[in-house]
Amino acid sequence: MQRVLLVSDSAVHVAVAESVLRGEGLLLRHETSLPQGLALSREWRPALLILDLAVPLERDGQHAEPAVAGRVVGRVAAHAPRRARLTAGGLGAVLRDLAIDGQTRVLAIAQPEQVGLLRPDAELDDFVLAPL
Repeated sequence: MQRVLLVSDSAVHVAVAESVLRGEGLLLRHETSLPQGLALSREWRPALLILDLAVPLERDGQHAEPAVAGRVVGRVAAHAPRRARLTAGGLGAVLRDLAIDGQTRVLAIAQPEQVGLLRPDAELDDFVLAPL
């Protein structure tokens, strides 16, 4: 059974991921902070790591973008052309279309102002292996 790890503090993201991924027979785990999510990713080795770039690092209100900017290699699903805005339906559509293989791939959930925080070679609507 393929493993998927979601790092998000959004109840909507969790509900959509549970509905879509478990319906496809995938095993889903969820963390609400970036440090916990990255630690679990190293230990659990998911086929897909879904990172919400707006998730707080800790309770002090700092956000995850600086910590993941050098790690995420991939394209942003949140506002990609030909994709719905990242709402419940938009995330569901992305997850249904995504082929999940045996290597860890990263799907970044981002707002337009966060796109610049990803690597310069990251483009929209693509998912590639990320070094964790």
